[in-house]
Amino acid sequence: MNKLSLEETDNTPKILFDADNGVFEISGVSIPEDSVSFYNPILDWVNEYVKNPNSKINLKCKIDYCNTSSSKQVFNLISSFKQSMENGAEFVVTWEYDASDDDMLFLGKSFSELTNIPFEFYSY
Repeated sequence: MNKLSLEETDNTPKILFDADNGVFEISGVSIPEDSVSFYNPILDWVNEYVKNPNSKINLKCKIDYCNTSSSKQVFNLISSFKQSMENGAEFVVTWEYDASDDDMLFLGKSFSELTNIPFEFYSY
């Protein structure tokens, strides 16, 4: 499967999804003008990937800030990866957040509870 790599901008996060090397990362700020348009190609990639996933998947999220519309899309992204569990993969989300940012910690905990996916939380 082709690697998905998007460079970080002032408004969009870095995306690196490389199934061949087992790397799945999203990091940076997520405040695109149109979050649906930004995330749809990423969701399409994930939906194709989960049909034949790696046996172990660790999605690393280090999102410094995201607006409301982006948080919905990030939730959709994590939820889309959940299909891999139904196809036999072990899936965990590593959620990294600034220790002084309670909002991002709360967002990660909310995602974990809503999706019933294991999250590992690390502050920096």
